[in-house]
This record gives sequence, C-alpha cells and structure tokens, in this order.
Amino acid sequence: MNNILQHRLIRCSLFFVVFFTLFSSTSLAAHAPDPQVYPDTRPVQVFSIKEGKVMQSFINNNQFQEQASQILHSVNGLAPQLNPGKDYEYIVRIPLQKPHPVQFGTRKLETTEMFVFYSKNKQPFVLVFEEHNRPYFFTFSKDLTPLFSILKQQ
Repeated sequence: MNNILQHRLIRCSLFFVVFFTLFSSTSLAAHAPDPQVYPDTRPVQVFSIKEGKVMQSFINNNQFQEQASQILHSVNGLAPQLNPGKDYEYIVRIPLQKPHPVQFGTRKLETTEMFVFYSKNKQPFVLVFEEHNRPYFFTFSKDLTPLFSILKQQ
C-alpha cells in the first residue's frame, strides 16, 4: 500500500473514531425519545460537523424508514475520494428497523444503520456498515428534499 493511501486510511479512521464517539456519547440521552414510551427505537439524529454535536433527535417513524429505503435503493456505487470532516456540514443518522440490503455492482451487503452526509456545495453520500462493521461510502441518486421536509415538520 502506498503512503498516500495509508495516510487517507488513517485520516478517515481517526475521523470515524471521533464521529462515533460523539454519536454514542451519554450526552445524547437528553436528545433521545423516552425509551418507556418508544421501546426498541433508536432516534434519527442530525449531527452538525461544525458544532461537533447532535443538534436534533427525532422519533424514528415510518417516514424516516421509507426515506432510508429509497436512499439505499438509489445507491450508484462507491463514493470517490472524500474529506467528510471538512467538506460536509451535517450528518443525518437513520437507524433501520430491520436489516436493509444495499446493492452495488455485483456485490450486495446488509446494513442496520445509515449516515447521510450533506453539504450545500457537494454531492451527498451515505455511509453504511456491513455485518462485520466494515464501512462503505456510497453515492446515491435520491433527492434529499423529502427527507429534509420531514426533518422540518417534526
């Protein structure tokens, strides 16, 4: 493996260690729905990269599940080189209520959670993890306007 590729892998790995530490921190409990009212549901969360924190949490309803399914069905292929920490403003985390297949080329994987990276100036992409926690970054063709409309309504 050449030095440039190693450097990118290390940088990307460090970003995701910080990213997942923030998304799984105990401070998120204040943003989560009441587990007694909504058992077995992990919330949809909007994370601001600039602020370095979860800005909003939403009850993970069927509207979010439908948007997630449409995004995953519109995957075009693996995303090109990215700099997710710098180039994107928001990440929308959508836990899936059941494993969802993702088809790209001749390969297929299943995921239980997805992260949509959004920027006003860049093409969005989605991050998913397969059953062995290997990350995959994908481009997709689904318009995000309906997802943002749901986020604004909630």
